[in-house]
Amino acid sequence: MDLFHLTYIGLLVVILISVLVFAANLLHLTRLYVRATVSGVRVSFGELLGMRLRKIDAALIVNARIQAAAAGLDVSLADLQTHYVVGGDVMRVVNAMIVAKRTNAELSWKTAAAIDLSGGDVLDATRAAPRPRNGSVPFASAGKATLQ
Repeated sequence: MDLFHLTYIGLLVVILISVLVFAANLLHLTRLYVRATVSGVRVSFGELLGMRLRKIDAALIVNARIQAAAAGLDVSLADLQTHYVVGGDVMRVVNAMIVAKRTNAELSWKTAAAIDLSGGDVLDATRAAPRPRNGSVPFASAGKATLQ
């Protein structure tokens, strides 16, 4: 074999490896897209590709978005991505917002993200937050309506 044939074979090997890497990435993004779509979360393939190019953990962001949507929270992909990029714990903030919603505590995404980024434990802050009262409840011994 001469140098031309060896170069040709080397080029084919490089192209084959590149195609395999591209196909593996495409398969991963396709599975994320299908999982999001089946879960009722709108994520475009372009957004998934953009996350991959920006080195954002697309699986983490999609899973967080699915979990938030299942709990009835409206958290945008942009908010989740931004929090990830600045070093926040995306799943911890989503979980804290779910706890806040279940306990009727007021907690916005910006507040939860700020607590997380400041080094505080957003889940503990959510659990320790004061809860709204349910109105007046009759007090049995006094016969008056009072707040619990």
